[in-house]
Amino acid sequence: MDIALIVMAITISITYLAEIESVCFIDQLTGDRERMFAESMKIKKENAALFGLPEPTSVDDPQCLVNFHAEVTQAFHRELTHL
Repeated sequence: MDIALIVMAITISITYLAEIESVCFIDQLTGDRERMFAESMKIKKENAALFGLPEPTSVDDPQCLVNFHAEVTQAFHRELTHL
């Protein structure tokens, strides 16, 4: 029973890290998070140059590209399309 409690605590912790928008654990492992930040910075710099604003030094956190909720939703939609 103690082992099950530890396993559940670890599972919940990993799920939390994968789901929370400020961490996006899966996106960090795949490198997508850095790509999203780079794309966001490029767009912000282009917009700043277009409107004559000062060049931005940071970007807002993009949403997670991959998380468990998105995976479950995609699987659900795939199953519905096969019906």
